[in-house]
Amino acid sequence: MSSFASYAAAQKTRPAAQLYRRYCVSCHGNDGRAKTSKGKFSHARDLADAQWQTDVSDERIFNSIMNGRN
Repeated sequence: MSSFASYAAAQKTRPAAQLYRRYCVSCHGNDGRAKTSKGKFSHARDLADAQWQTDVSDERIFNSIMNGRN
């Protein structure tokens, strides 16, 4: 991979991380395991759960990201 391609890939992932920190971390936590008090209260999904990752469709994940839960 060229250095430009690496730079371009890094630029695309940075906004995703920023969006996660802004909109998702309060419930799902930094590690995605939903161990926060707000996550427990709202029954947030453990995004790190291998079984959930296997069972959930890409469409469902996309809709959740784009529309949020509430």
